Amino acid sequence: MIPKNGGMWQARESSYVPTPLSLHSNLQWVSEKGMVIVMDCKSGDLVTRRRLNGLASGGRAIYASPVLSGKHIYVVTRRNGTYVFEANSEMKRVAVNEPLDDSDFNSTPAVSDGRLILRSNTTLYCIQ
Repeated sequence: MIPKNGGMWQARESSYVPTPLSLHSNLQWVSEKGMVIVMDCKSGDLVTRRRLNGLASGGRAIYASPVLSGKHIYVVTRRNGTYVFEANSEMKRVAVNEPLDDSDFNSTPAVSDGRLILRSNTTLYCIQ
């Protein structure tokens, strides 16, 4: 963290594509390279940082931003399925759902009425 004047802060932790989720005064995301990151919004302090195991190595494994539904955060990977985390500052992984097809999943899912809507490069899915 690099403090700045006026209570502003900067951090070296970042993401190329996924946008952080704001939850419980934290910014939470999984970077395109598979790093689970949680930062305190007020101070910029790093709360959690760890590598997400099970991703295909090399390149950018994640383009989608995390979404919150109920007590879980969902992160869709490009080729390794959807990771489900507890919606807290630890972001403990609770499940991994297998990929639904063999193409890339590059888009952030939508949540509507308890349904998760996912789009691959070839198909649109609605999961309840």
